[in-house]
Order: sequence, then C-alpha cells, then structure tokens
Amino acid sequence: MIYLQQASDMRLVELIDGAVADAAVRLVVVADEIQPEQLRPLRDAVARTNGRIRLVTVGHCPTPEPARIPALLVGPIEREMAAKVVNGWYPAMPTEHVDFVVRFPERDRLRNHSLGAEGPRGESAVARTRPSQSS
Repeated sequence: MIYLQQASDMRLVELIDGAVADAAVRLVVVADEIQPEQLRPLRDAVARTNGRIRLVTVGHCPTPEPARIPALLVGPIEREMAAKVVNGWYPAMPTEHVDFVVRFPERDRLRNHSLGAEGPRGESAVARTRPSQSS
C-alpha cells in the first residue's frame, strides 16, 4: 500500500509500469490531488497490470470517462464526526482548538480535503477508483 499526498510530486505512471514488469507485485496506490490530465494515462497504466495493481485517486475534477474511470462523490462529514477525527489524530489538543479546526471551513468556505469535505470552490471531493482490467 502506497499513499501519495501530492500525486504530481511523483512519476506515478512510471511506478505502475515498473510494477508491471514483476509478476509477483501486488499493490494498492492511493493518489491524492490528482489533476485532470493525469487520469487517462493512469487508467491506461493500471489496465496493463492484469488486476495486480489497484489505484484510487482523489481530486476535485470530474471523471473524463465514467465507463472506464468510475467516480464516487464524497460529501462533507458532520461536525461531530470531524471533531472525533481531529481528537483521534491529536488527543492532547484542547477542546476549543478542536472546535476551531472543525468550524474553520464553514467560516471561509474552504473545506478540509482530508476530511472529505468541499474544496475551495465549493465542490465536493471526488474519489475515483479504477478497475484493473481493461474495459
């Protein structure tokens, strides 16, 4: 399992193509902050893996090919759940700080992407999963 916080920071297609060469490789890659121009090349790379590599992408752009690159819309989470997540990550954080973190997106219309909320322009995050086999 590999998580890439900024998919553009790494040559992801090359990583996947490298794994194709080794039949023993089984891999799940979660790539965050995917840009629209990355989707088709990534889908094509995953198709060459014969089901050995699974790729989940996270971004704010719609899928260019719904049949080959299905999308799952992830909406904002409730304030109480967000507080539980923040408390889980930072158990020593004072309650008033947790409240600030949870309410901050509401004030500025910026949403915390990692909590599955809306993006800077008000759109919801989209998690796209790519089947490994060619469609």
